[in-house]
Amino acid sequence: MMLALVLLRLAAGDIPVHCLIADFAGDWVLHMGKPVQPGQSAPDVPNFLDGGIEHDYCYSGHPNKNSRNVNLNIRQKFTTDSISSDKVYVQLTENITVRGDGTEHMVAHVGNFAPVEGKQSSWTTTYDEGWELRAGPEHRFFALAHYTCAEGSDNCGQDGVGEDADGTTQGYQSQCGQTLVGWYHSDQGRGCFYGEKVDKDEAKKVHSYVLMELAKANTKLPLQTAYHHTEFEMMPSYAQIKEHHARGGSAEFTTARRAGGMKRSKADTNKMKLRDQCHGDDITTAEAIKQLEAKHPTFDWRQQLGGQWNTPVMDQGGCGSCYAIAMTYVLQSRANIMRLRELKKRGVSPDDFPEPEVLSPHSVLSCSYYNQGCDGGYPYLVGKHAADFGIPTEKCAPYGAAQEGAVDQCHGECFKDEANVVFAENYNYVGGFYGVCGQHHMMQSLLENGPLVVALEVPIPFNSANGGHVVGESYLAALKQMRVDMHRDPKTDMERASPGDHHRRAPLNPVKMIEARWSMNDGKECETSTRPNAINEAVRASDVGEAYVERGEARFALNSDKLEATADPFATSRKAIALAAKVPESCVNLAMVDGTMNGWEYTNHAIVLVGWGSQKYTDDDGNEDEVKYWIVRNSWGDYYGDQGYAYVLRGQDYAGLESQAVDVKVDRNRGMMAKWLKEMGPAKASFEELGRKVEVDALGNLIAAD
Repeated sequence: MMLALVLLRLAAGDIPVHCLIADFAGDWVLHMGKPVQPGQSAPDVPNFLDGGIEHDYCYSGHPNKNSRNVNLNIRQKFTTDSISSDKVYVQLTENITVRGDGTEHMVAHVGNFAPVEGKQSSWTTTYDEGWELRAGPEHRFFALAHYTCAEGSDNCGQDGVGEDADGTTQGYQSQCGQTLVGWYHSDQGRGCFYGEKVDKDEAKKVHSYVLMELAKANTKLPLQTAYHHTEFEMMPSYAQIKEHHARGGSAEFTTARRAGGMKRSKADTNKMKLRDQCHGDDITTAEAIKQLEAKHPTFDWRQQLGGQWNTPVMDQGGCGSCYAIAMTYVLQSRANIMRLRELKKRGVSPDDFPEPEVLSPHSVLSCSYYNQGCDGGYPYLVGKHAADFGIPTEKCAPYGAAQEGAVDQCHGECFKDEANVVFAENYNYVGGFYGVCGQHHMMQSLLENGPLVVALEVPIPFNSANGGHVVGESYLAALKQMRVDMHRDPKTDMERASPGDHHRRAPLNPVKMIEARWSMNDGKECETSTRPNAINEAVRASDVGEAYVERGEARFALNSDKLEATADPFATSRKAIALAAKVPESCVNLAMVDGTMNGWEYTNHAIVLVGWGSQKYTDDDGNEDEVKYWIVRNSWGDYYGDQGYAYVLRGQDYAGLESQAVDVKVDRNRGMMAKWLKEMGPAKASFEELGRKVEVDALGNLIAAD
C-alpha cells in the first residue's frame, strides 16, 4: 500500500495535534460547567475583575503547555471539585451559509441551551488545533482537540523536543472527536466545558499521529510530521507509523497537496475547474477587485493620516512570537487609526494628533490561555484573547526578556484598569470560516479598517526580500513563460501549490460550485415585470450553458467543471439577467461566492498587510506584463527587506498568504477606546446630518433647528 504523508516543518512548536474540518464535523454533546458571573470565582474560573488572569482558567495555565495538556482530564477535575454540569447537544455541519455581507459560514445547530434559542449559529476550525462555535455575538464556545501520548512513545509529554535513541522523538495521537479543554463565554458569565462526539466510535477514533523531532538541518527548530487517517485504507498502529517513519517514509511526500476524492483519471485543461477557495473567490469577485484596483491602484497605510498612527517595526528575536506581535500590532494600529479619524471628525489638526499607543505582545505571550507563548500560537486566538481579556500597553508589560525566548509571569495589575487595555469587539477569519480567502475580502478590510494579519509558509525568497523585488515574482514569471494554468496542475487535476514546495491539503468535496443570488437595485429604471424563474432561465440559456444549476427563486449555481476556462461567469450572468429583466446592467445587484472549502494549508509565520500595488515589467520575450503585490510588515527588525517591510506576490495565495487572514474589530464601548472617545466629546455633525436637522434662509443663515 502506498502511504501518503503530510510533512509539517514548524518554526514554532505549537501543540502536536492535527485535525481537519471533516474530523470535527458531526453531533456532539458538551458538558457545560456552571457559568461564573464577573466579580465571582469558582474552582475552574478565577475572578477576572480582581487579578484573576494570573491564575488558571478551566484548569489550563498560560502559556498553554504541552506537558500539562497530556495529563489534563477536565471530566475528572469536574468530579473532584464537585462542579455540576449540564449537557448541551450541538451539531457541527459542513453546510455553508452566505450572509448579506458576502461572508461564508459553516452552519452549526445548538439544542437545549435556552440562551441561544433562535440565534443563528456557526463554527470554524482554528487552524488544525480546535474549533470555535458562535451563537450570536455574546455566546462563544472554544475547545482544543484532544490528544495524548501515543502508546509506546516513552519520551512524550515534554515542552521541548528531546530525541530518543533512534532519533525519533515524541509521538502523539489526535482524537478529534473529543475536546481537551473548552472555554465558553455567554451573557450569563464564563465557564468551562468538555465534550465528545455522540457516536462513541468517532469519539474514540485516532484521526492522526503526530511525531515531533528536531530538524536535522537546524537543531533549534522542531519538526512535526503528521500522518492523517485519510491517507490510509486502515489507520496503522503507532508502532507501524514509527517504523515507517524511521525508514524515511516522510521523504515520499514533499507537499501536503491531496487529490482525495477529487482526483480524476483525465484532466481537462479547457475547463475552469475551481479547486481552491482562493481561486474561487478571485473568480467570483473579479469585478469588485477591478473596481478597487481602479480606485486605488496602489494603497499603502503608511501614507495615510501622515503615518502618525504607526510605530517602529519590532524584532521578535529568539521567541516564536510572530503571531502575538502581528495581531497586537493590528489591534493597536486599528485603535490608533480609529482615534485619529475621530479626532479629525472633531476638527483636530494633524499637528495636534497624540502619539500612537503601543500595545504589549509580551502580555499575550504570558497571559493567553489559548496560545503557547514563545513556542507559537495563532493570530485568530490572539483576537479571541483580546475580546475576552484585552491587551494592555507595552509600558506595563515590555517585550524585554521575550527577545531571548523567556516569557514572564502574567501581570494581573496590567488588566485591573480597563482604561489601560484595548479590547476587540469581534474577530474572525476574513470572509468567514477558516479557509475562506481571496483578495477582495482582504483588500476591503484593509482599506476600511487598517492593517490586516496574514500568515504564510516562509519560502526561501522571503528570507532575502528587498525593496526592489516582489517575493514570488520569479515564480509567477516562470509559470507564465511555460503558459501553464496558474491555479491548477494539469497532471493531477489538483490545485497547484504556490510555490511548488508549499504544504497544503486539497479542498474537500464541495469545491466546484459558484453560488449566486441576484436582486434589482431601487429606482424606476430598475423596475421589472419579468418573473424570477424566467430571468434564471435566461442565465441558463447564456454562455454559461450546461454549467447552470437551479437553486430557487433569484438564486442559481454554476458548476466550474463545466465552465470554459476563459469564461467570465459574473459578467455573463449579469448581462443575461439585465437583458431578461429589460433593465440596465447597473440595476442588477449580483452576488457570487464560491462554494469551495479548503482542506488545510500549512503556515509557520504571521505577518501584517499594510497595502497593495502592482508594477509593470518586461519579460524575456519583450512583452509587457504586470505583477500584483501585497505590502507586508515583518517582525524581524528594520534591517529586514525595505526597513522591515517587503512586497509579496498577490492573487496567487502565495505560500498560503491569502488562505487565513484574520480580521479584528476594535471595541468602542470598552477599555482604552471608550476612554478616548469620552475625552473627545461628541463629534461635529457632518454636512449631510446638518441638512436634516436645520433650516437656512437664501443666504445660508441658520433660521431654525430640530
